[in-house]
Amino acid sequence: MKTALYQQVYDELRQRITTGQIDVGARLPGLEALASSFGVSTITARKALDMLTADGLVMRRPRIGTLVVAATPTLAAVPTAGPSLIGCVMTNYDDTFGTALLSGVLEAADGRADVVVKRSLGDLVREERAISELVQLGARGMIVLPTSSHQVPTAVLALTAQKYPMVIVDRSFDAVPVSAVSSDNFGGAKLATEYLIGLGHHHIGWLAPPSAISTVEDRHAGYVRAQAEHGIAYLASQELTTLASVVPGAADGMENDIEQIDAFLAAHRDVTAYLASEYNLALLLATACRRRGLVVGTDVSVVCFDHPVTVFDPDHFIFSHVLQDQRALARSAVDQLFAEIATPGEVCKHVVPVELRLGGSTAPPGPRWP
Repeated sequence: MKTALYQQVYDELRQRITTGQIDVGARLPGLEALASSFGVSTITARKALDMLTADGLVMRRPRIGTLVVAATPTLAAVPTAGPSLIGCVMTNYDDTFGTALLSGVLEAADGRADVVVKRSLGDLVREERAISELVQLGARGMIVLPTSSHQVPTAVLALTAQKYPMVIVDRSFDAVPVSAVSSDNFGGAKLATEYLIGLGHHHIGWLAPPSAISTVEDRHAGYVRAQAEHGIAYLASQELTTLASVVPGAADGMENDIEQIDAFLAAHRDVTAYLASEYNLALLLATACRRRGLVVGTDVSVVCFDHPVTVFDPDHFIFSHVLQDQRALARSAVDQLFAEIATPGEVCKHVVPVELRLGGSTAPPGPRWP
């Protein structure tokens, strides 16, 4: 794999600082001058400076510039001894998705390491801080469920440059050499959409939050592919992707999303089935349908991803859903992390199969509703 330009700039500057070629207290050239000296863009130079900042080697000060503040990185070096503490950073967790994943991480790490858990709640700044704090606590490796797939935390870039053991869960960073474990989101969405097509639905809606994560993007791709392979024209007008109340830390309330779905139902009477990118969106859809006198599983079919466990409530309504094996995700992530602790730089991608579970929310298209 060819080393990225920002990595080359970072490696060179880091080497100069740690060997004393650039003294502590010295000021680095301005962003444009630095980019020109390396023959790269200012965006590339800025990313390299971000990584040096995450290392604790430099500090940027308004109107002064970037100063070298240390000759030794403040991030802990990768240990050679066996691990005793690992970190886990999650956006959030609940019974729909996350609780079983976290439980699986604790089980898989039991007897091998203690686990310290932090939540980002969808905040990139909080996520950066959590990662840095775990390293400072002495975590020998880390499992991270990131807030975004498009904005890679600077701390992640800096740590992967040092071959720090890290595994990304339920997301992917395609341009970063870091291990990842995720469900087969593409295959799951394709399977669910094909199931609805097999029931006779030819106008299938898509519900999702405004998203910058690979998980939702992969599910959408599977939804589109299934329709294409069955000769159904892709219609962007059948998608509602502004449902923000389910995003961690979102300010928008559920009522706003229910009203959006209600308006969508009224405007798309030809849509007889929906694939929801997550369980809570299926609940919001069911509420909007109920207000319109529609019955989920009769008038409208719904398939979603994930479903909370209902062991003690056998009468609880079950949506047809794509089930992720969260404990398998956890085991794979922990095993990969320990493999990297033993062999730093051992980067692997793992995809865990999913399963379609049928519930009471799907049926062949019924009579056209008024």
